[in-house]
Amino acid sequence: MSVFCIGNIDIRDFEKYRNSGYLENAARTITEYGGRFRVRGGQTKIIEGQPVLHRLVVIEFPSMESFESWYSSDAYAPWKKIRQELSETDFFVVEGLTEEESETIANPA
Repeated sequence: MSVFCIGNIDIRDFEKYRNSGYLENAARTITEYGGRFRVRGGQTKIIEGQPVLHRLVVIEFPSMESFESWYSSDAYAPWKKIRQELSETDFFVVEGLTEEESETIANPA
């Protein structure tokens, strides 16, 4: 079952962040573990509530195991350290629905 890694990243110095190589290299490690960006810093519009939004990312992984393998990998470790040094991040993972579950919700019996 797919999982979605969601990050709300408050980058303190975007020039340093961009010049660090994080954007290109972290993305490469994500694809090595089967991840795919679904959202990466696009325009946002708050509809309800008062969330404090920064740079939002949503990354889909094939499973919780593949996400955990990526997040704890040696390949991502130096880039994770850079992100943590240059930003404040809220990061979490949520399981997606299967096609069957989604269909059942949309068309209850």
